[in-house]
Amino acid sequence: MRVAVGRAAGHRLHDTARTWTWIPLAGTACGDGSPAGFAINRVGSGRDLVIALAGGGACWSAATCFGSLRSATHLVDGYGARELAADRNLGSVLLRRDKDGLFPLANLVYVPYCTGDLHAGDRIAEYPDGDLLRRVHHVGARNLDAILVALGPVLAKSPRVFVVGESAGGYGAILNLGRVQAAVPHAHVHVIDDSGPPLTPIPERLADWLANWGMKIPSDCAQCHLRLDAWLDHWARLFPDDRIALLSYDRDAVIAGFSGLNGDQIAFFLDVMAPRLAATRSQRLYRVDGFFHVVLLTPFVRAGDLGPVAWLRRMIAGAPGWENVR
Repeated sequence: MRVAVGRAAGHRLHDTARTWTWIPLAGTACGDGSPAGFAINRVGSGRDLVIALAGGGACWSAATCFGSLRSATHLVDGYGARELAADRNLGSVLLRRDKDGLFPLANLVYVPYCTGDLHAGDRIAEYPDGDLLRRVHHVGARNLDAILVALGPVLAKSPRVFVVGESAGGYGAILNLGRVQAAVPHAHVHVIDDSGPPLTPIPERLADWLANWGMKIPSDCAQCHLRLDAWLDHWARLFPDDRIALLSYDRDAVIAGFSGLNGDQIAFFLDVMAPRLAATRSQRLYRVDGFFHVVLLTPFVRAGDLGPVAWLRRMIAGAPGWENVR
């Protein structure tokens, strides 16, 4: 894929329809401290804006960042125009595809994932690794703040904003709803989270995330530092008309390993969450039996008579009758 390289200064954001442009951005960084940025693909002024947060694991220790348990993508090799050109996530159904993309006419922004912190960190951590002390820039939230500033002229003309993500990007979409909404007080911000269920991991893991990533907790959310699902309750109170779509396999093996839980515990969490979401004005769950990861990677999946793409199209359109599906 050909990728242009542009600038992030206001009107100089690249405006060629359906062309991905890499925008290097001062004030952003990947885990290794190298510069980061974002990609933009614009159709025109006054369209909906989609901010897609890439997925790709997470890390919170030397073992998970550099050792045998390493899973966080681009943490030590950085991300730029070359990586964008090879990034398969740009073909996601969440973005622009000729036949089945969910946002064929929206302006698109792609936020790569190279900080290992669910796009939610604001801290430079140091991890003992043998005789070395290795530094990781867990600055995903700080990066997003810089990107939102750079997108100011685009955001100002966007009637709606969708924050979407798969896996780690799905978690990031939930954790950053308030940050994005603050940047666009004139518009609703809606979230699509595919396979980043905000279940609370084992206590020591959550403690590691909070401490090592420097996660920013909403100051008016008393439970958000204890339970990730409390963020959903918080957003339902603050932004009752901002829709949140959660998609998940009920025993997702990847999420089980990531959270330190097992499949039965994930299924129980979804059992509990489903009626809580249904009781809100704007939060719903699409749940599929199985151990797989990322629902939209398997488009043949159907829950009842409704496929996930059709379900999401109802959500995007604000159609009546958008309900939980299993």
